Order: sequence, then C-alpha cells, then structure tokens
Amino acid sequence: MSHNDERDFGTHTHDAQGRIVPNYISDAQGMTAENFQVLKHLEYDEATRKLKADRAIETTLNSLYLGDQHKMSSGAENIFFTNLGNNTNFYPMWGGLKDQSVLANQGASGFVPPSGRVYTDLISIPLGGSPDPTTAIGYSGDNFFGINIAGLGITTTAAESIPSTVRLEYRLSVNSRQVYMQVLPRGAGKAANDVIEAGDVIEWFFDHPVEIHAGTTIYAEIRCVRESDDEDLGIFLVRQGDTVDPTTGLLRYQATVHNRLFEDKDLEFISPYLKYEAMDFSDNPNSEDVLFSDLANGYVLQPHPYGFLQALGNADGTTIQVKVKNGSKIFIESMPIAGATIAGVAVNADQALAVNELNALFQQTGGSTGELPAITSSLAPSMVEGSSLNYELTADYGVGYEWYNLPPSITIVEGNSRKLIGGTQLAAGTYDITASAINYNGMDTETITLTVTDAPFSNTKSINFASGDYLGANASLLDGVLGRTGNGSGSSDAWTISLWFKGGTDSAGQTIFYYGSNDVTNGGYVEARFVGGTDKLRLRYGSGNNFVQFTTPNNSVPAGSWKHMVLTYDGGTTGASSGDLSNYYSRFAIFIDGVSQTLSNAHGNYGWSGAISGQNLRVGRLASGNYLQNAYVDELAIWGSDQSSNVSAIYNSGSTHDLSDLTSSPDHWWRLGDGDTYPTLQDSIGSAHFVMYNMTTANIVTDTP
Repeated sequence: MSHNDERDFGTHTHDAQGRIVPNYISDAQGMTAENFQVLKHLEYDEATRKLKADRAIETTLNSLYLGDQHKMSSGAENIFFTNLGNNTNFYPMWGGLKDQSVLANQGASGFVPPSGRVYTDLISIPLGGSPDPTTAIGYSGDNFFGINIAGLGITTTAAESIPSTVRLEYRLSVNSRQVYMQVLPRGAGKAANDVIEAGDVIEWFFDHPVEIHAGTTIYAEIRCVRESDDEDLGIFLVRQGDTVDPTTGLLRYQATVHNRLFEDKDLEFISPYLKYEAMDFSDNPNSEDVLFSDLANGYVLQPHPYGFLQALGNADGTTIQVKVKNGSKIFIESMPIAGATIAGVAVNADQALAVNELNALFQQTGGSTGELPAITSSLAPSMVEGSSLNYELTADYGVGYEWYNLPPSITIVEGNSRKLIGGTQLAAGTYDITASAINYNGMDTETITLTVTDAPFSNTKSINFASGDYLGANASLLDGVLGRTGNGSGSSDAWTISLWFKGGTDSAGQTIFYYGSNDVTNGGYVEARFVGGTDKLRLRYGSGNNFVQFTTPNNSVPAGSWKHMVLTYDGGTTGASSGDLSNYYSRFAIFIDGVSQTLSNAHGNYGWSGAISGQNLRVGRLASGNYLQNAYVDELAIWGSDQSSNVSAIYNSGSTHDLSDLTSSPDHWWRLGDGDTYPTLQDSIGSAHFVMYNMTTANIVTDTP
C-alpha cells in the first residue's frame, strides 16, 4: 500500500517518516499488528507500479518468480534460472572472487577462473537396498556423497496413510542450513483423491536441480504438515531398506535418488557438441582441415586442422568419442555409430572399423591400398634391470599407433607415437603391453611381452673398520633366525652365518660379529672373533661363564687377505652335562674358503643350555670394546637353517655372487656398501638395516674380495 493511504486502521499515530503506526487493527480488515510491522517496510510507487522494500527479502521456498515466464532458484551449490514455458533449468557459467577480507584470498588463489558444468545422463542410485514391506521408518537422516551430483528427484515407498488434508514437504539441509524445500505435487504417487496409502510408491521429481559437491553430507527429511493451519505433524514414515548403510553400519530408510553426475571444467574444455548424436565429418582440402556438420539441421559448425582430432571407441562397443589427439578436451562424448557419416556416407557399422575411418580422415592417412596393417617389429623385447628401454613399433601399412597397459616409467616419445622409452625403475620380470597399428582399413593389435632381466651381479664396495667403528641394527628382527627360547630344539633353532673378512695386523682380539644379550657375563650370545697375532677365527656360543667355543688353526685367516667364512649350528642341545660335551661340540662347524676347519674346542661349565635373544646385533664390537682394527667386512648373510651341505654353493669358488639366486637364499643379506648410502647399510632381503657408528662415508671403500 502507499504510505499516503489514509484508510482506517482504528486508532493510530504516525512515525518519524509520516507512516501510519496502528494501535489497533480492526477484525474486519483481518490484519494484526504483526502483519503491519511487515507492511510498513513496503511502499508502492503508483507512478512506476513498483513495490519497494527497505529491508532485504528472503524466501524460504528457494525461488523467486519473474512474471509467469521465469524463475530464479537456489539449487544448494548452484543457482538455476528456469524457463517456465518449457520447464528448462539453465545454469550459469561464471567465475568468482573468494572472501577478500581474508589475506590468503587477496592474491591469485582468491580468484576462481570461469568454468562451466558438464553433466552425465540421468542415473538412479538406490540407497538402503530394497524396501522391506514389513517396516516403517522416518524419512530423515544424513546422506554422504563422495561424487558431484545434481539431485533431480527421489522415489520411495510410503509406510503410512496420509489424508488429503495433510501435505508432504521434502527438505534438504547442508551444515544446518535449509537449501531446498518442496511440497509433494498433487497426484505424485497418490490415488485420485490425493490420499496416500501405505505401500504406495511415490516418485517425486524436484522443481529444479539440487547440486552437491563431492565430500558433502546433506540432511534430508520429509515432513507431514496440516493444510489448514500449517501445523507440523512430524516425519513421514516410509519403508526401511534391507541393506546396511556402509557409512553407519545401520539399516536406513529406502530411497532411490535420481540424479546426473557433474564436473566443473574450464571453458576451454567444454565442447558445445558434447552431447551430439548425429554429425557429419568432411575433408576441406583447400584449408587443410576437417569440417563438423550438424546432421539434425545441416549446419556447418567448426573446422579443425588435420592431425588435431582423434576418434576412440567407447567401452559400450556402440558409441564413438571424438577428442583432441593425445589431449584432454572431448568434443563429442558418446555418438552412436549410426549417427556418424563421412562426407554424407555412413561409417562402417563395426566400431573398430568406424573409428579407423574417422581417424584416417582426421589424420589424413589415406588407406587407398586397401591393405590391413601388420605389426612387423619384435613382440618380445628385453632389457636389463636398471637400464632404459628404446623400442620402436613398426608395421606394414600402419599409419597410427596406440599403446595400452604401459608399465610404470615406460613412456611414449613425444612426437613419435610408435616409440617407447624409459623403464629404469622396473623390477626383473615380464610385462605385457598392448600395441595397435591402425590405418583406414583396420588395425592390428598385438601383445608385446617385455622381459626385464636381472642386472649382472657386481661387488664393488666393502666396509673398513678402525678402532671405535662398528655397525648396529635392531637385533629383535633376527630372533626368529639366530634366537632360541631354551636349549636347542633341533633344526628350527639352526642357523648359518656367511661373510667375507680381511683382517689387520693388530694382535688384539677383535669382534667381527655379535648377536645376543647386553650382559656378556651371564646372558647368551653368538660371537665370531678374529684373534690377531695368531690370525685365526674363534666362535663362542653361550655366556662369559657358560659356553662352548671353537677356534680355527693358526694363520687360517691371515692378515691382509680376504677370506670367506661360514659358521653353522645345527640347532641341537649345547649344555650343560660333562658327558655330552662331544655332542655339544658336534653341533657347530666353521668353513674357511669353502673348507671345513679342524677346530680346537673349549667350554665353560660344560656349555650353554639357556635361551639366546636379540638385545644387540653388531658388526665390529662386543658389548664394549673389542673393536676391529683396520679390518674389512663384506657380503654378510644369515640363514635360519643349517647350510653346511650348501657351503660350496655359497662360497662359489671364491667369486662373490647374488645370494638371493641360491636354491636356499638367506633370510638377511647385507651387501655392505653396494647400493648403500651413508649412514645406512640396507638389509637387501629383510628389514634389519645396519647403521654406521663413529664412521663417515669414507668407511665405504672399494677394497673387495
């Protein structure tokens, strides 16, 4: 109403702007003081026939109507403009600026580049499985969507009767904000008298899309509202689904959601022809490009240069995609084969041949000879592990080349689609690659089997130890190999230690290898020691008080010479009866350069009958002291079994080799320099990596056996 209107509102006063402020509103007018509080913010300008408001206007029903022709609606994540004449929802293509009061948004990241939305065909996703006809549950709860969807409607099954005096309202909320509300249209799943009965299937399409970005949880509910006074009567009951919701582990209400998936793309990646289903492609030799024509109306659309386009067959076997060759932009998403013509002539009904015909046009490859392509290059290339592949596919009459199932790090040479390079990271093994040669008349597809062989074994590094240098690792990782829980129980407690050693001239006793207790006096351990001066090897098994001990002859490990050592234990009992000492001694053997040694045996209190477990694992140190003095260690390996019968294979006539290739490969193997980076020496089979203590990178040397 105009603010100059002097119609009677009962007793009244005027506010500072001269507007009427009623003290009483007559019943005859049907207005209350609350109604007038709203109306006083509206003013009608008769000259312009405009209604003006001095307050912002919010609609809780999502939409604003512009005459009888258009509607502007909030669709949760997007805004839609609806042409009511044909009920088409149009969506904008736009960019944006983020909140500029936030410092991080004041640079380039605060600008959202223009993009448009691309939709799939309509799909229907069942939530909750199938409706259980014996149940009733409120249509209310969270729905998480891990994909971008444009919600278009739902189908659900009623579990209660709703009279015509009650309406149903479908509501959606995100972060406690209502983003959509719609009243169920009359007749949607109802009988002629607008009454819903239990068991009725209700198909409810929204009056505009509701869009949700991936990772969003929406709260959906259907409420019953009395028509006469808008009284909320509670949640509408529907059938419960028979499938547990994986996100909650509970049964939920059943509904089928009708939607289209969407993707936001830069405008450059959006083609106006994306959904075309009938198009002619023709050669324009005068300008060296390919013409697109819309078969629906005969319009010539846009030319594209030779070599720019690529046709692909979709997985359904009946449609074709047209895209930028080796690029991301898709011009035509899914065109039926029957909808494609070349200069007015239908392409071949076979998808593969149709694709070839189109690519022959796009790439100007001809094909007039009528010959099918035939791959002529080797189908079994090979390479050595760590090297780089250099393979070229060749074919008779082949003019286009495609690859599938390329292994990691194998790539196509840019500008030469027939050539493959790379693969330095590939492990030894075989890899199947699919290759196709294509021309106008067809294609030849073959499986290329690439064989990667082991790199030749090379031993170029060892570790040099001076006084105070040693290696340490997590000893508990070897409990299942060198450890035991009580006296020896047999083969399950057996072990073998193999290494290469080069000793110095110092006469002190020097620990080469140690595994076992922190307490060397009372706790069990395994120690291999170089006895300087007499140049022999000593193996002690047990504790400082209780042990069996074995020593090789003098000069069996001469200083300054590389020697291969193998120490074995068969896992049997080792103490503590004087009458069984010979049995205890028989459990152990020492081999130098593949030859079994005649040992000098000794004991402390008739041997060791206790457990041995890993508290320390070291090379070059006892619990304290006994460091190696200018000595070298290389290729240390440990087996959880007695390898006495395989010593010859391990020694390999004095040539270091790949121990993992043995019939019985070790459980742990340290190359001690080769492939290692200071300060970590890798366990190339297990995970017990050594750390270099009191050492530098200079301790990794090239002196090797």
